[in-house]
Amino acid sequence: MIEQYVNFRMVQSDLNCISESFKGHPTLASRVLLIKSSLTCLTNLLDSESKIRLAYKESGMLSKKFSEIKKGLQFCKYLRNIFAAHIDKDLLSLALQWKPELKVMLAEFGSEAESYLISVFVLETAINSYSDESGHRFFSSEIDLAFDHHQFSNFLIDLINSSLDYLESLIVILRDLSEIGKFQDLTMECFTKAAEVEFKTIKKGR
Repeated sequence: MIEQYVNFRMVQSDLNCISESFKGHPTLASRVLLIKSSLTCLTNLLDSESKIRLAYKESGMLSKKFSEIKKGLQFCKYLRNIFAAHIDKDLLSLALQWKPELKVMLAEFGSEAESYLISVFVLETAINSYSDESGHRFFSSEIDLAFDHHQFSNFLIDLINSSLDYLESLIVILRDLSEIGKFQDLTMECFTKAAEVEFKTIKKGR
């Protein structure tokens, strides 16, 4: 459990940093990076949740808090997979069809604002592609980020805040369930074992 305690402390730290950065009125380029970082951190939270469900036995409210953010986290994971961690070829093809002005903008070595709009158009396409036969799976309809970015921005910031609230409660429980050492527990034996570590490539998913 201590590994997950470390994991969620890292996610909490990253989301706190992202939250504060959004409040600081970031530049256009920085805003895109913050969105991508948000999607990655929120996906890490979602993917790790199944490993700490033992903690829900300590607090039924914690399980309820996660259920309230799960749908949003799943949406963010979809966006992370095709827009942030990887830029999907099919997404780019769809963006060029959805936003024909992209081809005109790409003909120029443009300003920061133009570069920002290219990312926004691809992100908007990714958001709108989260759909099925009945319509959009998260929002009520397609969105236009260039015309009104507040719907997505407000969703993302609210989800970050709700996730931080969940993490604050979770980390208290994980700390109690983990074998947290004290400074006086650092003996020579600990450093002897550290010297015996043999580094090698870590396989994904382990």
